[in-house]
Amino acid sequence: MLNIVRADEFLTTDTGRTEWGSGLYYIAILGEPSDTDTWMLQISGHHLAENLVFNGEEVSATPQFTGTEPQTFELDGTTYSPIETRKDGLYSIIDSLDEEQLAEAKIDETFRDVVVGADSDGEFPEESEGILYTDLSEDQQELVQTAIKAWVEDADEDTAQELLDVYLSDEALAETYIGWAGSTDYDDVGSYVRIDGPRLWLEFASQQGVGYNSGEDAEAHFHTVWRDKLADYGGSFTE
Repeated sequence: MLNIVRADEFLTTDTGRTEWGSGLYYIAILGEPSDTDTWMLQISGHHLAENLVFNGEEVSATPQFTGTEPQTFELDGTTYSPIETRKDGLYSIIDSLDEEQLAEAKIDETFRDVVVGADSDGEFPEESEGILYTDLSEDQQELVQTAIKAWVEDADEDTAQELLDVYLSDEALAETYIGWAGSTDYDDVGSYVRIDGPRLWLEFASQQGVGYNSGEDAEAHFHTVWRDKLADYGGSFTE
C-alpha cells in the first residue's frame, strides 16, 4: 500500500503534474465501529482502494483495487515495484502455457481496463472463460495458487487463511478458470489476465501510460482488482 502511494509521489515530482501525490490518499470510516454491527474502513486514492468491512461475523477484504505508474521507480535511493508480485504471479502462469493451452485460455475480447472495477459492483460476467485449473499440470496449478496468494495474503492472517481455504478447495479449483486477452506480454497496452472462480475474481490490465505516454518514457501502467462474488463489502451482494 505504501509503495503504491510512493509511486504517485514519484509520478508527481518526476512529471510536475499535481493531480497525483501522497497527499491525495484518504482514510474514511463508514458507519460506527462495532463488534456486532456492519461498518467499513476505507483507504483510497489514485491507485488504491481498500474496503475492509466488519459485520460482527467476518472481515471482508474486498473489493480491493491496486495499480501503479510507473511500474518500477527509484525514490530516495530505494527501488520500488509496488505490484510486481501480482504481475509476476499471473504472467508466470501465462508464460507456462503451451500453444494449445494458450489457445484454450484466450478470451476473444479486448479490455482497456479491469471489468469489475469502480461503479461495477456485482457485475461479473455471466459465463466463465479461459482454461480450467484442472486442465493444467501440477506445476502450473502451483503457479495459480501462488498468484492467488499474492492478493489474498494482503488481508490479516486469519481472514487470508479463511479465504484461501475457500478459494483453494478442490471443489472451487475445479471451477476456476484462467484467461488472457490482447497480449501475453504485460508491457503491451491491452494485455489482460484474469482468474475466475466460484467466489474469487482477480484481474490484471495493462493500460496506456498517463504520466509516461510518449517517446522513450512511454510504458504500460497497471490496474488490478480482487473481488469476492459472495463477500464483497461483507456480503452486500449475497441474498
